[in-house]
Amino acid sequence: MTNRSRRILLITRTENDLPFLRPLLEREGFILHPLFSLSDPGPLPRTVSHIIIDINFDINRLESALQWCREHYPGVNPLLLSPLPADSLAPFLSLQPPVIIKKPFSSEELLMSLGDGSSAFPADEKPALIRDGSFMTASPKMEAVYELVRQVAPTDAFVLVRGETGTGKEVITRLIHRMSLRRNEKLVPINCAALPESLLESELFGFEKGAFTGASESKPGKFEYAHKGTLFLDEIGDMALPLQAKVLRVLQDKEVERLGSHEKRKADVRVVSATHQPLEDLMEKGLFREDLYYRLNVISVRLPPLRERPEDIILLSASFLEEFKNKYSKEIEGFSREVRDFFLRYSWPGNVRELRNLVESMVILTRKRVITNELLPDSLKEKGPRLAAPSFQPGGKEAFSLESGEKELIRQALETTGGNRARTARILGIARSTLYNKMEKYGLS
Repeated sequence: MTNRSRRILLITRTENDLPFLRPLLEREGFILHPLFSLSDPGPLPRTVSHIIIDINFDINRLESALQWCREHYPGVNPLLLSPLPADSLAPFLSLQPPVIIKKPFSSEELLMSLGDGSSAFPADEKPALIRDGSFMTASPKMEAVYELVRQVAPTDAFVLVRGETGTGKEVITRLIHRMSLRRNEKLVPINCAALPESLLESELFGFEKGAFTGASESKPGKFEYAHKGTLFLDEIGDMALPLQAKVLRVLQDKEVERLGSHEKRKADVRVVSATHQPLEDLMEKGLFREDLYYRLNVISVRLPPLRERPEDIILLSASFLEEFKNKYSKEIEGFSREVRDFFLRYSWPGNVRELRNLVESMVILTRKRVITNELLPDSLKEKGPRLAAPSFQPGGKEAFSLESGEKELIRQALETTGGNRARTARILGIARSTLYNKMEKYGLS
């Protein structure tokens, strides 16, 4: 690749970020061309590979800056560096660019967005990056979740967030609240699985002094406290049936009575609930009310497990590494190739929470500048790769052949990556050329 095709146009108002950006990008072989004025740009490069717009100017000028880019460099999608979350930029964009990085950001995030980040992905197949507060993804599946949240959040519709433990249901809930019309009011969370029924009832509805033994003073409940805001009912599937009926009444009437009182108090709340359980199965077993289910499940948001988001495994691990090496004052350059490969092959039953805890542990324990696989716990190594062993049906010679097993394993890997051959080859630990030959051999093209 020539220098000309590695030229980056940086549209910015100040030189504040140049001491950070210039050496970072030049180390990766880019030539940075700063542009401080669109009205008087001076000599411009004939072609550029990337355009970065640093939003440190009047946001109302953003659309005109994007239009300038389309006119001078058609086909080059700008990357935005923004101190604002992506939803705050939407009203100023008639055509939103695919990549918005919220400040502050790490060098890993920027290079990945430019297509020169972690070597976990080939340069021509780097995913786009979305970062909005604590929400971060490079996965097409999670990008769809983000777009659904952006569409739903400004309404008052109740939302049911589904996903395995550790997939980020609370992160999505906070994103919904921050994008909602109630964002200036409270977000009040409560974990329905963490409290016994009697205590959960008093926490939700509140109580008056003397309502029960130990009630030495009156206390508002979560419904009352969240009035005009958002109430997050985490692990709603663990709520007892009698309590479900009382919750349904509050949601219908938008009023709540404290325990020990007949006075009705306002409880106008938007409810976001979350569960890792299949509520439909609980309804069939008589453990969850059907009317409450339909009340809560106006919009359903399903979070894919981390094992189905290989793009996010490297992205999030790099982000957690940056967080914890700063927290513990460690000078760490990154993960070894073996560790990154293991991350991509491991099944992550604890999802993002497990990945975060593992990275923190490795940062604490390492004495090297590069984290190597000797710090991977034996318990994780014993669990093996993400892909399940091929299942064989008795009968017929092919059912037990080595070739049929190899074909099934490749098919599973392709299905896991959505047909992305580069990531499939990495998961299987083989060269891409080898994968192409085997796909042709087994008719998997």
